[in-house]
Amino acid sequence: MEYTGRLLGTMIMILVIFMIRIYAYFYLDYSWMNLPIPGIIALGVVYWGGKKYDEVKFFSEKDELTGLYNRRFIQKAMPVILENSKKLHNSLGIVLIDCNDFKIINDTYGHAKGDFVLQKIAETFNVLLERNDIAARWGGDEFLVILHRSKFDDIYEWKEKLADHMNDLSKQLGFSVTLSVGVSAYPQDDSDFDYLVFIADKDMYDHKESQKDKKVYNFQR
Repeated sequence: MEYTGRLLGTMIMILVIFMIRIYAYFYLDYSWMNLPIPGIIALGVVYWGGKKYDEVKFFSEKDELTGLYNRRFIQKAMPVILENSKKLHNSLGIVLIDCNDFKIINDTYGHAKGDFVLQKIAETFNVLLERNDIAARWGGDEFLVILHRSKFDDIYEWKEKLADHMNDLSKQLGFSVTLSVGVSAYPQDDSDFDYLVFIADKDMYDHKESQKDKKVYNFQR
């Protein structure tokens, strides 16, 4: 969670208190030795208000369980991201990811373990993402990742690394954690974000159906 509200509010309040004390010293014969009790109380109130602002901002943009961005943030940010990519002639990979058999994991090992799996997947994204890449919890056991990559080969290399991390996680947990992954590319596939997600979603479910009976996914589109 960022500290923007607390820092900004506290700095402004300290400046106000300082200015009031200067005025009081020169015009009201107020001693510097007097403890500014009202100012201290006001500073505490401002800090508390800033903390509440930071919490509201955090939960409006982030998923509470995983700490990733949420769907609302991505939908608001994508027009800007696509516009910047267009100006810079950059390509994007839209990657939609679903945790296979997540209901079975919940039913077999409990919801706390299911939550832990989602958190570990999110941690894996944070390890694999490069600067300007974005990962979000899209809903339930689905995630959306935006990769700033110019070639499909780079995207598939990223997916292979993700699969390797899931193999390691499976060994750590003692049960299989696999992912179905679908991809679309801007601007190669389309320039509309919703349609790019649609393409990635179809690709993901085609992938899921083709790999239904396999424990390890080979991630070939």
